[in-house]
Amino acid sequence: RYSNGYQGDDRAWQGGFGRLVLGEKWISHHGSHKHESTRGVIAPEAAQHPVTRGLDRVD
Repeated sequence: RYSNGYQGDDRAWQGGFGRLVLGEKWISHHGSHKHESTRGVIAPEAAQHPVTRGLDRVD
């Protein structure tokens, strides 16, 4: 059910997790795959949140 190409009997899961939960399934990589990335920036007010605590750079 969770794969990109789910084709089973459960109609809600047709197209996989991405289609059902995110609205669209994975199509392709943007730009030049493995040569570009997105850099995350931790907002100062979120620096001590349990999920981001201890992170310096988010590449």
